[in-house]
Amino acid sequence: MTHSWRTDRRKTSERGYGWKWQQARASFLSLPENVLCRYCERKGRITPATVVDHITPHKGDQRLFWDRSNWQPLCKACHDRKTSTEDGGLHSGASNHPEWLPKPKCRVVLVSGPPGSGKTTYCREHAKSADEVIDLDDCFTEVCGTHGHSADRKYLDAAIRLRNQMLAELCRKTDGTAYFIAGCPTNDAASWWVEKLGAEHVRLSEPMPVCLSRTPPRRHHIVRSWFEAARRNQWKPRGRKVEIGIDGWPVG
Repeated sequence: MTHSWRTDRRKTSERGYGWKWQQARASFLSLPENVLCRYCERKGRITPATVVDHITPHKGDQRLFWDRSNWQPLCKACHDRKTSTEDGGLHSGASNHPEWLPKPKCRVVLVSGPPGSGKTTYCREHAKSADEVIDLDDCFTEVCGTHGHSADRKYLDAAIRLRNQMLAELCRKTDGTAYFIAGCPTNDAASWWVEKLGAEHVRLSEPMPVCLSRTPPRRHHIVRSWFEAARRNQWKPRGRKVEIGIDGWPVG
């Protein structure tokens, strides 16, 4: 056991996370501008930062490792999310409908409807300070820096994995409401999420011409696909084999 501990400590030091890093980390987090988690601040939450994250993964590059302009303060939960998408999220086979999700402890509202029906606007108008909005399009932004409407589809698995993590973490949320945005063109698709999350359901129904008028032409095919799926009314959940990621949550 002693040998294993010493081996693990040496490996940590060899990767750069030794005494020098601990001193630099403590100094960085003590600065007034770095005491709060950067990601939580963007979402209007106040969470103490406990981790110094490398914005661009250094992958052993010592110049990038020690470049303070490449550092940002995060809380552990946000850092774990970010790391999981960097270290295995791009092609991890993320599940659109993860059976492993635990039941949330907070109130959950599923907001469904076609693209352009106003789901994001509805959530913004109803969410209060203690509430959370979980939207796959926003997950794309966190994963690759580009909103889901314009993001490269190669980041889809990583974005879904991040969304699934956010849903899983609701098992620890005891205050406020979580608004979960999903397309759900069929009643069965919506019912799956309602049962899985114990959610209330708000369905926004706008006719296709209205939705098309609210979306750019390059996304019109997505709007039409939603209405076609709703017309066919055929659906089954798409799950994939579960494996555990480095953050402890299932990769699916």
